[in-house]
Amino acid sequence: MRKYVLADERARANVNLEDYSDTIANAVLDVVSEDEVEVYVCKDGYYMDFRASKTEEDRIKELLNASELGKYRSDDGSIFTYIDVLEEY
Repeated sequence: MRKYVLADERARANVNLEDYSDTIANAVLDVVSEDEVEVYVCKDGYYMDFRASKTEEDRIKELLNASELGKYRSDDGSIFTYIDVLEEY
């Protein structure tokens, strides 16, 4: 499972992603065609209960870049990066 966190460390320390849970969930659900996708948003990141394809990840990133989360881009233009985690959320 992957945990997606803000790429910018300053933003990661100061932004509560729970405030953007609808934005994140809607971006994922707009892209993923599976019927029962779960998106879990917590203060410092979000999880999806499936592994998105590269194309799906790119499209989700585009939607998040165009949202109010776009103001938290890192110097390289990324909003989120991911961490592979072993245990379930």
